[in-house]
Amino acid sequence: MRHLPFPYSRTLKIMIIVVALVVITAAISIAYAQIQLNLTIDEVFDEDFPHINAYVSLTDGQGYPVSGLQADNFSVVEGGKEISGLDVTPVYQKPVSIALVIDVSRSMGYGPTPTSLDLIVQAGTEFVDSLAPDDLVSVIAFSDQVSVVQQPTSDKATVKEALNSLVPMENAALNDAILEAVNTLKNLTGQRLVILFTDGPDSGLSTYSFEQVLDEAVRQKIHIYPVGWRSANRADLEKLASLTNGAVYSLPGDLPDLDAYRTVFNTVQNNLLVMREQYSIKFASTFPADRSEYNFVVKVNHLGGNAEQVGRFVARSSDVFVSLPELSDGQVIGGKIRFAPQVQAASPLAEMDLAMDGQILTSRITQPFEYILDSANIAPGEHKFTVTVRDTAGNSGEYSLSLKIEPPLTIQIVSPMNGASLSEETQISAEVRGFSPITRVEFVLDGSLLEAVDAPPYEMLWNPATVPAGGHKILARVYDTSGYEATHEINVTVALKEQSGMLWIIALAALATAGIIIPLASRNRRRRSRAKLDSIEQETPSVPATPEAIPTAYLSEIEGNSPGENWPLSAPETRLGRKRDENDIHLKGLGASRHHALIKFEDGKHIIVSLNPENPVLVNDQSAMEQVLINGDIIRAGETALIYKMH
Repeated sequence: MRHLPFPYSRTLKIMIIVVALVVITAAISIAYAQIQLNLTIDEVFDEDFPHINAYVSLTDGQGYPVSGLQADNFSVVEGGKEISGLDVTPVYQKPVSIALVIDVSRSMGYGPTPTSLDLIVQAGTEFVDSLAPDDLVSVIAFSDQVSVVQQPTSDKATVKEALNSLVPMENAALNDAILEAVNTLKNLTGQRLVILFTDGPDSGLSTYSFEQVLDEAVRQKIHIYPVGWRSANRADLEKLASLTNGAVYSLPGDLPDLDAYRTVFNTVQNNLLVMREQYSIKFASTFPADRSEYNFVVKVNHLGGNAEQVGRFVARSSDVFVSLPELSDGQVIGGKIRFAPQVQAASPLAEMDLAMDGQILTSRITQPFEYILDSANIAPGEHKFTVTVRDTAGNSGEYSLSLKIEPPLTIQIVSPMNGASLSEETQISAEVRGFSPITRVEFVLDGSLLEAVDAPPYEMLWNPATVPAGGHKILARVYDTSGYEATHEINVTVALKEQSGMLWIIALAALATAGIIIPLASRNRRRRSRAKLDSIEQETPSVPATPEAIPTAYLSEIEGNSPGENWPLSAPETRLGRKRDENDIHLKGLGASRHHALIKFEDGKHIIVSLNPENPVLVNDQSAMEQVLINGDIIRAGETALIYKMH
C-alpha cells in the first residue's frame, strides 16, 4: 500500500476534521432551529354540526404561549382526509390559574398604617375583581409556617375574604411557600402563575432549598412573578423569574406605596392577555349527521416544530325549517304557481322534492331549488302539496299546505243564455276569471269577429237582425298577459220577425213555392236519413225499448282508438272509460280514468256526467261535471275526442 507524503496526509486529516465540524454544527443549528411545540385542544363545540369550533392552546418547550399563528400553520384531518377552508382566529378567553403567595412575617406589619400587608391586600383585592369569571385564584400565606388560606376557586368573593383575613406573624419560610404554590397549581390545566410578595429572604426555616424549589417550578412549567423590596434576595428572585418565564419586580424603598403594588398587578394583568391566548379553529365536518362520535386531528407547524392532538365531536342532527312564504294554506290560486321554499338549515341545501297528493312532481339537486307549476295541467280542486328538503349533512325537513287550484283563465257568457231565442237588440256579456291581467276579450259570431274589448265590463250590443233567422253560435275568447287563452261558446236562435206589405206577399209566394219544392226535398231527405239510420242501427246492439222516446243521436270519434267510428246514444245510459270491458266507449290514454264519464238521457236531453271529480271530462275544452249536450259539442277525455251529433 502506498502512503501519502506527510504534508498531504496532514492536510487531508485537517479537511476531514473541518468537514465533520461543519456537519456537526449544521446538525446542531437545525436541531436548535426546530422549536418544541405543545398543542392542547381545550374545548370542542359541536352544537351547530356540521360546523365545528375547536379551541386550542399552543405553548413552547418552556410552557409559554406561542402567538401570531395563522390558518397556514394549522390543518385538520378527519376520516384520513384534510379539511379545507379552515377559519383560524386568535382569541383571548382562556382561564388562568393564579396563586397569590404573600409574606406575612412580622416585618410586613411594621411601620405606619396602612402597613405593607394592608396595601398588598388592598391592591390584591382590586386585582381579583379585574379577573375573568372562570379564572381560579388561591391564597397562600407564609411566615415560619406555610398556610393555604384559600384553595383555587373562581368565587372571587371568597378569595377577597381570604386576603382580608391575613395578619402578620413570625419569620418567613419562603422556599416552602413557593413549593406549596407549585404543588397547588401543578394539577390544574391551562396557564398557571405564582405572584409572590416578600420583603426579605428565606429565614432558614424552610424544609426545601431554593434550588429544589426552582427545579420543581421549572419542571411543572409554572410561571413565577416575584415582587421584592427591603431585604429581599434580588438575585434569587431574578433567577426564579428568568428560569420560569416569569418577571421580577424590585420595588424601591423599605415601604412601597399603594401605587407601586397596583403597578405590579397591572403589569401582571397585561401579561395575562398573552397567557389567555387560544386559537379558535372553525371547520365544516364531512361526516353525516348520524349522532355518532367521530375523531379529528388538529396539526400545527411553526418554525420547523410540529405538534398534533386528537379531538372528538358528536355528529349531531339538527332541525331544518321549511316554509313557502309566497303561498298560504287554503289559498285559491292558478296560472304559473312558483314553489320557492325558504329554508333554515345548518348546512347548504342539497335536495328538494315537491309532491302533490303524495305523488312526486319534481326532485331538484341543484340550484335553483324551486319549481313552477302550471295549473292548466292540473284538475281543478283542492290539492295537498308537500315540500321536503335535505341539507348536505343529511338533515331533513318538510312543509305541507293545501291549495285550491283553479284553471289559469276562464270565461263564461252570462247573457244571453245558452239556447235563447233572440229577435231584439241584445247585450252579450261575459264574466272573466284569471290570475294575470286580461289583455283582450273577443266576441265571435259563427267564426267571424263581432267586437274586441280590452277593459271591463266585457260586453257588447248585438242586433240579431243583421244575420239570417235560425241557429247561430256565439263564442267569447279571452287572453291574458301570461299567454293563456280560454273560450266559451253558446248556441242561440235568431227568430223570424213579423213583416208587412210587400214582404208578406213575397213570403206567401215563397211559401207557395215551398209547398211544391219542400215536400219533394223532404221526401228525398227522409230517404237519405232512413239509409243513414239503418247503417247506424246495424252497428248498434239492440237495447230494450224504454218508455221515453230517445232521439237519434250518436258520438262520432275524431281522435282515439277508432277515429271515424260512430257510437249511437240509443240506450238510456252510455258509459265512457279506459277499461274496455266495463265501458260502452273505450277511451285511449293514461289521462283517461277507468270509469271516466256517463251520458244519460233525461227529459229529452243527453247529459254528460263526470265520474271522477279530480279528472273531469272536457266539453268544448271546459271542465264539465254535469252538462247538457248540444249538437256539435266536442267531448275530450284522455287522448280521445268525440263530437256529439243529434238529428
